[in-house]
This record gives sequence, structure tokens and C-alpha cells, in this order.
Amino acid sequence: MIPTSSTAFYVAQQQVQKGPFPLSEIKQMLKNGEVAPTDLCWAEGMGEWQPLKDIVPIRTSLDEEEGRNPYTPPETPPNDIWNRPSYARSPESKSYGGIGRMKYFALTLAIGFAQNTLISGDGKESSLIFAVFGASLLASFYVVAQRLINVGMKPWMCVLSIVPIVNFFIGYRCLVCPEGYADNKKLDKAGKILVWVYAFLVLMVISAMVILMTAPQP
Repeated sequence: MIPTSSTAFYVAQQQVQKGPFPLSEIKQMLKNGEVAPTDLCWAEGMGEWQPLKDIVPIRTSLDEEEGRNPYTPPETPPNDIWNRPSYARSPESKSYGGIGRMKYFALTLAIGFAQNTLISGDGKESSLIFAVFGASLLASFYVVAQRLINVGMKPWMCVLSIVPIVNFFIGYRCLVCPEGYADNKKLDKAGKILVWVYAFLVLMVISAMVILMTAPQP
């Protein structure tokens, strides 16, 4: 392959893909030592990853070094990886965005407190109560969507938080899981502790529902 000024290269360093970089920037990075001639690169039209020294026409004192090939060709083209939406990125890419567990918990409590405050007391008009519930629901959807983005899930799944049974799954992901959990499936130390807290809360809710359903009617 003969590179041109419009060729965009991806570079693999320590098993992390970076790029794309134009040819001029690749040459400057080689000159500055930011990448090595033995680092592997890939561009459209190449069948597999190859050392930079075999593709990029630049003279360097390290050209005599024999490069190793610790990398394997990507399972999907690099463009498919780096153009994926934020909720589907791998942990090696940029931040997932959204909000973390603590902010989610604080905002959820704030919404519940505001809702109870606005509709508490006697003599409230039904239209006001309806408006407060509607605003609270929309606010809750937004908070859950932002948390799902942080976890690595699709934000539209926030609407499932009002579906019985499914809402336990959504609540688990929002309260327990750390950033990027949908991709790496790993709980951090705080998440492992919160698993037991969440299980206790779910058990309490189920117990309360059973008591209400089995209690004798007056």
C-alpha cells in the first residue's frame, strides 16, 4: 500500500487502538517519538495490521529494529469501534458520559422529596396533583436515561422503569453498576456492597406487597 496525504491511519500501542491520524501527523509523531516504527498501523485498503516502518516513508535510526506483532487484527474495522455511540463504547475509549451512582441517588431522592412536598396537605386540586406527578415522571425518566448512558445501556430503556418486574432490573443497573458495566460486566468494590443493599430493599418491597395483598379487608 502506498499512503497519500488523505490516508487516515490507526495506530496500536499496548493493545489500545488510537486514531485516525493523517499521514502528516503520523510522520510528526514518529519524529517526536510519540509512536515507534515498530508500532502497528492500519488504514482502509490494508488487509491486516503492519509496522509503521513498512508503510510510512520516513527514515529513522530505529528502522533496523525488528518489530514484534503482539496484536491481532481487529474483529471489526476500527471505524465501527470509534464511531459507536457513547453508550456502546469500550472502556478503553472516551468517557461514557451520563451521571454516576451518587448523583443518580441524590437526584432521585430530590425528585421524590419535591413531589411529596408539592402534593402534601389537604385541599390540593386534582389538576395540580396530576401536573406534579407528570413533571416528576419526566424528571425521573431523564435521570434514569442519564444513568443508563453512564452504565453503557441505551437511554430509551428509561421508559421501562415504570414496567412491573422490569423496573427491578433497571433499578439494579442504575443503583449498583459502575460506569461501563454493560461492556465489561465487572462490579467495583462499591457495587458489590450495593448489591446486598439493593437485594435488601427489593426484599422489603416484595414483603410489603405480600402483606398488603394478604391482609384481611375491613
